[in-house]
Amino acid sequence: MSKQPPDIEANGPPRWADAWLVFFCAPALLEVIQGDLHELFFERSRRYGRVRARLLYWWDVLWFLRPYVLRRDVSYEQARGPIMWKNYLTIALRSLRKHKGTSFINVSGLAIGMACCLVVLVFVRDELSYDRYHENEARLYRLSVQAYMLSSGDDFPSATSPILWGPALQRDYPEVADYTRLVGLISPGNPWVLSYEDQAFVEERLLYADPSVFDLFSWPMRRGNPATALAEPRSIVLTEAMAAKYFGREDPLGKTLVLDRKIRDNDGALTGETFDYTVTGVLKNLPRRSHFTFDFLLPSSDLHAIYEGDINTGAELNNWFWRGRITHTYLLLQDDADPTAFEAKFEAFLDRYVGDATRSRGYYYEPYLQRIDQIYLDGNLGGQLQPVGDVTNVYMFSIIALFILIIACINFMNLSTARSATRAREVGMRKVVGAHRKQIVTQFLGESVLTSLIAFMLALGLAWLTLPVFYGYLNKDFALDFSQEMVFLVSLLGVGLFVGVFAGSYPAFFLSRFRPVAVLKGLFRGKARGSLLRKGLVVFQFAITAFLIIGTLTVFKQLNYMRSYALGFDQERVLVIPPNVARSLMPQYEAFREALLANPQITDVTASSSVPGQGGGGDIYVAQGSPAEDGFNLGEVYVDYNTLDLFGLDLIAGRAFSRDIVTDAGVREDGRFIELAAILNEEAVQQFGWASPEAAVGQQIIRDPNAVDWTATVIGVVKDFHVQSLHQPIGPGALLLYPRYSYVSVKLQPGQIPQAVAFVEEKAEQFAPKVTFAYTFLDEAFKEQYQAEERLSEVFSYIAFLAIFIACLGLFGLAAFTAEQRTKEIGVRKVLGASLADIVVLISKGFAVLVLIAFVVAVPLAYFATDYWLQDYPYRIGLSWELYATAGLLAFVIALLTVSYQAAKAALTDPVQSLRYE
Repeated sequence: MSKQPPDIEANGPPRWADAWLVFFCAPALLEVIQGDLHELFFERSRRYGRVRARLLYWWDVLWFLRPYVLRRDVSYEQARGPIMWKNYLTIALRSLRKHKGTSFINVSGLAIGMACCLVVLVFVRDELSYDRYHENEARLYRLSVQAYMLSSGDDFPSATSPILWGPALQRDYPEVADYTRLVGLISPGNPWVLSYEDQAFVEERLLYADPSVFDLFSWPMRRGNPATALAEPRSIVLTEAMAAKYFGREDPLGKTLVLDRKIRDNDGALTGETFDYTVTGVLKNLPRRSHFTFDFLLPSSDLHAIYEGDINTGAELNNWFWRGRITHTYLLLQDDADPTAFEAKFEAFLDRYVGDATRSRGYYYEPYLQRIDQIYLDGNLGGQLQPVGDVTNVYMFSIIALFILIIACINFMNLSTARSATRAREVGMRKVVGAHRKQIVTQFLGESVLTSLIAFMLALGLAWLTLPVFYGYLNKDFALDFSQEMVFLVSLLGVGLFVGVFAGSYPAFFLSRFRPVAVLKGLFRGKARGSLLRKGLVVFQFAITAFLIIGTLTVFKQLNYMRSYALGFDQERVLVIPPNVARSLMPQYEAFREALLANPQITDVTASSSVPGQGGGGDIYVAQGSPAEDGFNLGEVYVDYNTLDLFGLDLIAGRAFSRDIVTDAGVREDGRFIELAAILNEEAVQQFGWASPEAAVGQQIIRDPNAVDWTATVIGVVKDFHVQSLHQPIGPGALLLYPRYSYVSVKLQPGQIPQAVAFVEEKAEQFAPKVTFAYTFLDEAFKEQYQAEERLSEVFSYIAFLAIFIACLGLFGLAAFTAEQRTKEIGVRKVLGASLADIVVLISKGFAVLVLIAFVVAVPLAYFATDYWLQDYPYRIGLSWELYATAGLLAFVIALLTVSYQAAKAALTDPVQSLRYE
C-alpha cells in the first residue's frame, strides 16, 4: 500500500477496500492502479463529499476484479490487452468503411473462394465416408478378380468372383473368420415381379445372400431375428421403405410375397416361375453412403436349384473358374490376419481348385482383396452392384477449389500491400508512441481475420445454396445429417480462420517492418519491393486462371468431338422399345412387326439382344482348328434378319442374313442350337488372325472351346462400328442370328415423328395391354453415355468463371489503386496533350505484360494436365495451337477490359481536379 501523510490517511479511502485491492491485485499492477484510485478518491471527496467518495471507491475496487488483474505475472503493458483489442476492432471496422471498394473486393473474393472450398470439403468428406459405418470395417474385404486374356494381354478387373470361392477359403485358411456372398440374377431382359394380394411391382434391387450377411454388415434389423432371417429357403428380408410400400402400417412379419421370376429358355422365350416367400425380417433403410444398396434379400439356399448344384461344397457344380459376373464375395478376416500375407496364398488356392482350367479357355485370374471402405472410390471395375465414385473427382475438385481459394487470398495480399503506403504513417506513429512490432502484426492479422470471418459468413450461405446444384451436376443425391456432421461442420470455421491468417500474414509482417523515422520524414522506400511482389502474385493468379480456361476449352472440345464422331451405324430416328416392354411383345413379335410396317411413317422394325450404346454380352471364342489358348472374348449381339439394314451397317465382305438360306436359321440338336450363322466386325477378323475380311468368309468359330456351346459359320464381315460409347475402343464383335431378343427397334420416317411414336405406342398397348409403354431414341440414349463429360464441362465452366471473376476483381482493385497513385501524372500528361488512348495504354500495358507472362507459364502445365486427362479416351482430340491461342486471347481480353475501365475512368477525369488532388 502506498504511503500517505497522517492527515490524509485519517480521511483516506476505506482501509478494508484498500486491503482487498492489495490482496487480489497483481503486484506489477498495484502501484499504478492504487495510485490512480487514490487520486480519484480525493478528487471525489472535494466534489461530492467523503461518504459518497468512499462508496465509489468500493465500487471501483470491485470493478477491477477482472481476470487480467488477478494474474500474478502480468505486466502493465499486457494488462492493456483487452482495451487494445477493442481499439484494434474499432480501427479495423473504420478501415473497412473508409475503403469500401477494397473491402468489397476482399470480402466478395474471399467469400467466393471459401464457398468453393466449403462445397468441395463437404463433397470430399461425403466421398471418403462410404461404408465407414460398419463395425467390422477394418476386417471386412471384398474378393475381387483381375482377369487377363492370354491372346491379347488385356486385363479386365471385376468386382465379382466365382461363387464357390468363399466357402472354400473359409475351410482352407484360418485367416477367414466368416464370409458372405451377394448374388443378383435380375437383368433388364429377365425382370422379376413381386406381389402382395392385389399389388404387383417390378423390382430390380433384389439380391440373394448368405445368412451370415448380417454378421458381416452393420445393418440394424427393425423386426425379426438376424440370426435366423435367411436361414430357411423361401424367406425374404426387406427394408423399411419396401415394407411400407407393400404392407402400409401392417406388421409384415409372416406375410407372404409372391415372386414371379422370368427366365429365358434355349429359344430365348421368357418362362415364368412363381414362388411364395415369407417375410422374416425388416431392415432399417440402408445408409446412403454405401457402395451398394438393395430393397430385398433372399436366402442363398434358393440358389442350389438355380445352379443345379451345391453352391457351398461344389457338389454337382464342377465349375470353380466360372467368371461369376453377378457374384460378390465378402470376407471377414481374423483380428490378427495380415491381408497382404493372405493375398500371397491365393496362387496356391488357384492351383488347388482351378488349375489350368481358365488358361485352356484363354484367360487366367489374379484375385485380390479390397477393404470395404476403399471400394467406393476404387470403382474402376466391372460387375459393380451399382455405380460407384471416382477418386479422380476427389483429387480434381480439391485442387481446383484450392486454386480458387489461393486466387482470392492473392487478391487480399495484393490490395493490402498496395495500400501499405496509405497506412505507413499510421504504423510510424504507433511505433513512435511505443507500439512493438508484435502488436502491429497482431493488429493487422486481426483485421485480416475479421475480414475473413465476415467473408466466411457469406460463404456459408453461398455454399448452402450451391451444394444441391453441385451434387445435381454430379448426379448424386445431396443429404446432410446435422446430427451426424455437427463436429465436421463446426470444424469448417477453421477455414475462415486459416484464410484470415494465411492471407493477412504477409501484409501484417510487411507493414510492421516500416521504420518510423523514414516514414515520418517521407522517405518510405517499400514501394519497389512491394510492387515486385504484387506483380508476381498477379502472374501466379492469372496463370491459374489461364490453366482453368485451357482445361475448360479442352473438355468442351472433347465432348463436342464425341458427340459428332461417326459411330459406324445409323442412329437417327431409331425408336428403341426397352426390355421391360419388349419382352411382352416377343410372343407376338412377327404380328407386331407387320402391324407397325403397315404405317408409311415406319420404314423398318427389328429385334435384337442389345442396341448400340447398351453394351452386350460375350464369351470366349476360338477359330476352328486353333488351340483353346488362342481364344479371346468376342462380344455377341443376337440379331434378326434385317438388323443390319435398319442400323445401316456397312457390309464389306460376304453377305447379310437371308430368310431364303435355310442354314442361316441355325441347326438344333436336343432342343439347343449347335450351329449358327455369324457376321463379324473388322476387329474380330484381325483377332482371329485371318488375312482379310474376304478370307474370313466361310471360316468357323467355336463358342467356349472346352464346352463347345455351338459352332458359328462366318457369312460376312461388317465395317467396325461402336456398340459402346467412345470411352471404350471398338472390340471384336459378332452378330449372331439367334432368337433371343430383348429390344425392339423401330426406324421412323423424317417429319411426323410425334404421330409415328403415338402409333407405335397404340400398337404396343394393343399387343401387350398389361405393360406400360416406354421408349427412347437411340441417338439420345447414346449421348446419355457422355453425361459425365457434360457434367464435367459444366462444372469446369462455372469454376473457370469464378476464377476469372475473382482474378478480375483483384485486377480491378489494383488498377484503381494504380490510377489513384498516378492521378497527378495523368493530369500533367493530359495538360501536355496526351489522348484518352495514350492514358489507357499507359496504365494497361503493365498489366497486359503480366497476363502474357502468366499465360506463358500456364501453357506447359495445362498441356501436361489435359494430355494426361485425354489419355483415358481411346478416341480423342489433338491439342492444337488454336486451342491455346483461343484461351490466351480470352484471358488477355478479359484482363484488358478490366484494367481499361479504370484507366479510361482516370483518363476522363478533369486535369484541373487531378492537379489539385492530395
